Amino acid sequence: MSGEPAMTCADIDQLLSEYVEGTLGGGLRQQVEAHLEECAGCRQMVADAQLAWQFVQRAPEVTLPPLLTNSILFHLTREASAYRSGLWGWLERFLEPVLQPRFAMGMAMTILSISLLGRFALGPQRPRRWEELHPVRVWSGVQLQARRVTNALVRQYEDLRVVWEIRNRLEQWAEQVRNTTDEPVVEQRPAGSEEPPQEGENP
Repeated sequence: MSGEPAMTCADIDQLLSEYVEGTLGGGLRQQVEAHLEECAGCRQMVADAQLAWQFVQRAPEVTLPPLLTNSILFHLTREASAYRSGLWGWLERFLEPVLQPRFAMGMAMTILSISLLGRFALGPQRPRRWEELHPVRVWSGVQLQARRVTNALVRQYEDLRVVWEIRNRLEQWAEQVRNTTDEPVVEQRPAGSEEPPQEGENP
């Protein structure tokens, strides 16, 4: 006993449950009691824990309803079926082959291999300078790259023949509409009506 280190308040906090329940070993129990004789704070904590334990022991045992488990399983199954029948369920079923761990790891290794091959194919790269790692410059580079990708996608979209044909047809329709609106409107007069005499003319 004399060679063993003395218990601390942190040790009492960790052994509190076992001490109150009576499952603590003999040697450790004696050390806990020796510490409790010297520490008033730990004695109060143990007394509160013993009162709480006694209250729990006096509480009646709660019996679960017989159909509780079946009701929980029924509601979980119904919610799962409703989830799978919706849009998210369709997406999950559509992407299920792609989300398999084996496929995902294969894609990750493929991307890593391509990036390594690209680095070696481009030759030795010059070392980065600290100025190039500034957040503002990094963000500017990301924005520039994003603009380049967007412009490339827009050019590819505009080069599609279908888009070109649709645009050409829309332009023809717009030209027809402009021509129709530009034609002069001829006023139609009823039969037998005469134009009013001009100034200087005899009626």
